Amino acid sequence: VDFGQLFMALSFFLLLAAIILMALLFGLHLEKRFVEIGTLKALGYARRTIEKIILNEALFVTLAGALLGALMGVAYNKLIFAALNTIWNDIVMTDILQEAVLVKTLFTGITASIVLAVVTIWFRLKKKFRQASRSLQSNIFDRSGRSKQGWPRLAAFTTASMAIGLVLYEAITSQSLSTGVFFMVGTLMLICFVLVFWITISGNQKSSTGVLTRGILIKQNLSRNRARSMRIMVMFALGTFITISTGLNKKDLYSNANQQKSGTGGFHWYLETTLPILYDLNVSENQQEAGIEHNMSFVQLRKNEGDDASCSNLNRVASPRILGIPSEKFRGRFTFIQRTDDLNADAPWESLANELPDGIIPAVIDQTVIQWGLGKKVGDMLIYANESGSEMKLKIVGGLANSIFQGNVLIDEQLFLKHFPSNSGAHIMLVDGNTDNLQQSESELKRAFRNIGLEIQLAADRLAMFNQVENTYLTIFLLLGGLAMILGTIGLGISLARNILDRGSEIGILRAIGFTQTAILRIISYEHVLLLLAGTLAGLLAAFIATLPSILSSYVPASWQTALLIASLIVLNGLFWIVGITRSYLQKDVLLSLKEE
Repeated sequence: VDFGQLFMALSFFLLLAAIILMALLFGLHLEKRFVEIGTLKALGYARRTIEKIILNEALFVTLAGALLGALMGVAYNKLIFAALNTIWNDIVMTDILQEAVLVKTLFTGITASIVLAVVTIWFRLKKKFRQASRSLQSNIFDRSGRSKQGWPRLAAFTTASMAIGLVLYEAITSQSLSTGVFFMVGTLMLICFVLVFWITISGNQKSSTGVLTRGILIKQNLSRNRARSMRIMVMFALGTFITISTGLNKKDLYSNANQQKSGTGGFHWYLETTLPILYDLNVSENQQEAGIEHNMSFVQLRKNEGDDASCSNLNRVASPRILGIPSEKFRGRFTFIQRTDDLNADAPWESLANELPDGIIPAVIDQTVIQWGLGKKVGDMLIYANESGSEMKLKIVGGLANSIFQGNVLIDEQLFLKHFPSNSGAHIMLVDGNTDNLQQSESELKRAFRNIGLEIQLAADRLAMFNQVENTYLTIFLLLGGLAMILGTIGLGISLARNILDRGSEIGILRAIGFTQTAILRIISYEHVLLLLAGTLAGLLAAFIATLPSILSSYVPASWQTALLIASLIVLNGLFWIVGITRSYLQKDVLLSLKEE
């Protein structure tokens, strides 16, 4: 998965979600003001005067909210950097990171929030001023001419077509699934699902002439105030999408780690020594002499020192370490994400032994290192100086999925020795062997190489260390998604409370004609549970589409446990608020509201 594309896509979607949530919450705020606006309009107040009253109030409130939000943003930023310098210190390999709080950034955020809020309210006011004063005062709006579902159907068809078109284009033109493209596809499908729900509840506007059942009441309530219904549904759809898509992109660090196509190549141990190994460790006599009793298979690699280009290094590098590999022993191992025509699709590793025209050497690097550590792409050149001081050109012919070689450039051993002939032996070894007793195998390896400065790692642990870096940054986004869900929950609670208060007369009539309080509780609860489940399902399906590159990745499995845990928490959280607030407000004597009619 291209972490950089994912990072940019998540950032964009968080911004979009924040804008939509703000617009929804301000729309909710205005609903209670329509009666007041209708009264002022009936008393003869000019439209411009009413607009000034409402917008000035909004400006004051949004300014206070934006300032508070900016302070919370700074605090969140400090919290993240404190975590990076302490509990996540092993990931960034430093404890001196400092956050930069820029006045320009704070000003931009505050201004954008205020402008968005005021513009949202102004558009809503402009729309409602077209209604008659009596309609505004009674909070009943003329819906004539609005039953046509042409534009939502057209919009739903357009977004679905765009999503399908992007998928087909990606399948035809790209060798691998692009994280950024599929995140865009998921976003388009989320919009499509929301529009389909709008069309569905809009089809329930006709009055029923049959028996008054719970199901009919729920359908009528959802349809009667579509804006309120859609607000709750969209809040949960956005929150579910951002949290689930982030959770699914987190990597299951150890699943399938011992498969040959995984980032370990199927090797059990990764060994690196200070002094070189000068003999072939696959010869049984040499193993016996070293004290290795259990039969083990070794792949020995030569190295030429360079910069660390792995994700543990936050800086961009120009000359990563070069490893000379016995290409034939890598057959069928690891997974290529991208390649040039110089790399044979059927035998990619063997292709590294073929020197390219003009003495150019084919090289393979982890795809994440190519793009982010080096700032290059497959097909570009790397320039080194060889042992004699002559120029040595390496062409990147393939990009590997995340592997234990992150930060290294891999070339064929014979071509390596052509440019570094005095390289005396292997410093890095990949080991296959008896996995029944890993502790005993580790003890043998440590004893065999105790005099040459051995550093030993389980290959799965080494791969997990690299993947953990990306998972940490995704955790940061997961926290942001959690904040979005908190906003959604607050919005649900406010909307639900106002909904019950606004429907006091309706609830009182239901009580008067024989509905029990339990029955009314179920009607209102089921109505909002339906919105909760619709929003969660829409966000879940869209997130599944957005994270297909991660889900279909056999070498880095998605973290289903994280996604399922998040989805469960979202549903349980919503149910808690729905039942709790509904039960609390229904404790009041709603029959009193009938006396005000």
